[in-house]
Amino acid sequence: MRIGFNFLASGFNTPAGQSETNLDDFLTFAAQYGASDVVLQSYDKWGAVPGTERWEFADLLKLRMQVESHGLHLEALENVPTAFYDHIMLGGPKRDEQIENMIHTVRSIARAGIPIFGYNWMPSNVWRTSFHTLNRGGSKVSSYDHHEHVNAPYTHGREFTEEEMWGNLEHWIKIITPIAEEEGVRLGIHPPDPPVKSVGGIPRLLTGFDEYKRLIEIVDSPSNAIEFCQGTFSEMEDAADGGIYDMVRYFGERNKILYVHFRNVSNPGEPFQEEFINTGHVNMYKMIKIYQEVGFPGVLVNDHVPDTIGDTQWGHRGRAYANGYIQALMDVVAEEEATAAEAESVSDAAGAPNTVYGPDATVSHGIPLGESSQQPERSIFAPPGPAMIETPNPAMLPEGDTDAPTDEGRDRSTAGDADSRETGDGSA
Repeated sequence: MRIGFNFLASGFNTPAGQSETNLDDFLTFAAQYGASDVVLQSYDKWGAVPGTERWEFADLLKLRMQVESHGLHLEALENVPTAFYDHIMLGGPKRDEQIENMIHTVRSIARAGIPIFGYNWMPSNVWRTSFHTLNRGGSKVSSYDHHEHVNAPYTHGREFTEEEMWGNLEHWIKIITPIAEEEGVRLGIHPPDPPVKSVGGIPRLLTGFDEYKRLIEIVDSPSNAIEFCQGTFSEMEDAADGGIYDMVRYFGERNKILYVHFRNVSNPGEPFQEEFINTGHVNMYKMIKIYQEVGFPGVLVNDHVPDTIGDTQWGHRGRAYANGYIQALMDVVAEEEATAAEAESVSDAAGAPNTVYGPDATVSHGIPLGESSQQPERSIFAPPGPAMIETPNPAMLPEGDTDAPTDEGRDRSTAGDADSRETGDGSA
């Protein structure tokens, strides 16, 4: 496992439009806080590189080289602007045109040397009820209560059926997966956040364990995989009663987890709220252990941090805190595994037959005439060194307009669009 950060490739602007952090500053921050990798994100109005319909190889190669100039590895690009593929998701009149442009974009990503493309299947993006729910010490987090959105107006003019949404997804997967295989790039879909069945007239596919099994079975390929937002998976009803751990084991053992948004939430099902990395319902130490057990080789990024006093809008302090917490967990698990491996080696040696003394010793019958009298070398047990596990040392998206308080004094938003403070969830 490796540690990383995720952020907008275009840098980060405040709601007033002032530049808060540019990409080079983000990359310097990531390198200083011990990351080896980054995941660069795009959203509705913020693309990783220029382009209104597709991305070009030269721009993507330049982006990768910019990352590497800071001593970092560009592990993945996350999302394209929704307008690149909304007709693909909804079966609109420009579907075939968008498919051709997305094929071009996927080929360009691969040929620029970027190994992973993560994306979502949410035409109406991320939804939240509030971005100002109080948490520890007066910090603020986002929250969602579906009862507040059951009568939300249609986001795309009508109500779509689950059957047609699955048909659109399967059509896309069957076209793009062979191309991704050919190009040597892996694609993964982020779960819908929140993972409710439908909102705003759009069914939210991939809201549970069985639906993700269905996804990876559309085409059985390493290039048809999962952008594993642990936070959103933890919001699923299937995450209850240890289900979140079962999902990681199942998909991890099948090498379907491309990279992880390592964050926590208050509870499975809704209503829920986001949490500090160590205050939600998921045992994060146990999660690291499971990722290690299934041989997950990829990157963990922190994601969605609470709004705390004196922090930037992107959350530099909160993300540094979460990043340090993840690195500490990785170090602990690595040390435990090394200690266990060393103890096992010593135990094996203790139980081995003694060929020097005792009943298993070799019986000497003297040295035949003409042969050397030099004593043969004895194999003396020396336990190997500890088995080392690699632990390299190495959004909420810029929230646009903050949600206005209701008459009841609670903040609500309707559709958390691409301007919402999501990372992978809009990071999605």
